[in-house]
Amino acid sequence: MGATAITVLAGARILNLPAALPVTRATAGFVEGFSFALWAFGTWWIPLLIALGLWRHIRRHWPLSYEPTLWSVVFPLGMYSVATLSFGKVAHLNFMEPLSRFMLWVAVAAWVVVAVAFLAQFARRSGNPASGAPAASASATTTAP
Repeated sequence: MGATAITVLAGARILNLPAALPVTRATAGFVEGFSFALWAFGTWWIPLLIALGLWRHIRRHWPLSYEPTLWSVVFPLGMYSVATLSFGKVAHLNFMEPLSRFMLWVAVAAWVVVAVAFLAQFARRSGNPASGAPAASASATTTAP
């Protein structure tokens, strides 16, 4: 989802180049069509990722706790909202603006949730130094004769 969003944003920037450039006129149709196809593919990932997340945490009973990999969910959401807004404006697709604003708030909410989870875990580990510190190896605690 993040890679498609980056590509769609690049397509929107290309479409925003001056129309007087020959390369812009020659490739505008392809860039717009390809960007829209990638945007649709990125959009298709959203329900799939929601379903997989529900399957992981509800069906498989995976504990819902902070993991650094959660940040890899936040970035694509933000990129998707920016790419949707930029491409919608350049391609004159009016339905994309409200969608991008909604997704921006989803991205902000995801960022807040992950940041709070990180801070909560950090506070728990700061309060109990033994829980966050790696265990000392046996060779490090042995003294030489």
